[in-house]
Amino acid sequence: MSEEVNERRFLISRPTPKPHTIFAGSGETITPAGFNNQAPIITPLSLIAGDATDLKLEFVISNPIPADGKIFLEVPDTFTNAAGVSIASSINIDGTFDVTTTTSTAAVYDNTMKTSGGSWLIEIARKNDGAAVAKDVTVTLVVSQVTNMQFEGASGEFIMIKTTLADGVTAIDETSAEADSIGLNGPSVTIVPSGWSGVAPTVVPLR
Repeated sequence: MSEEVNERRFLISRPTPKPHTIFAGSGETITPAGFNNQAPIITPLSLIAGDATDLKLEFVISNPIPADGKIFLEVPDTFTNAAGVSIASSINIDGTFDVTTTTSTAAVYDNTMKTSGGSWLIEIARKNDGAAVAKDVTVTLVVSQVTNMQFEGASGEFIMIKTTLADGVTAIDETSAEADSIGLNGPSVTIVPSGWSGVAPTVVPLR
């Protein structure tokens, strides 16, 4: 007796694997710190109107300053001129520096009276021959030199100071008008009248 074998073939359908879906995160942008939430203090060593003097800059850093980092300070256009060319002294930051000053509008004078010009941007570049400055340290730099405004009054706030990487662009701590800046402006300084260059005026009756 023959047996009839029915072969049944089954087609097994397997679902096509779905490709993995990769969600690209938009990421977050890190913004500069703000000098430990303390306003930098910028003070001319002389506060007398018209004096050519050095400028003392003091600030507390939230993050380290690299050995090849940079520091920027904008001097308000109320000053007569700024020609920072060197660091006269420093505290808590070692090594040597290159100092340059630029302005988009040069000072204009009428018979020595300044009529327009400024502001000035002072760039202090560390030359990679010192140590990185640790965070939470108070740094003091004295830059030579600036010329005070030629009359008494308030200088106006110092609205831009920042520390950066060597590229001069990537900010570490920052006070400025930029949208991502959280630092406090450096307070205004008050300039006092000069004293006749130290020579007493002479008053002589004509009769």
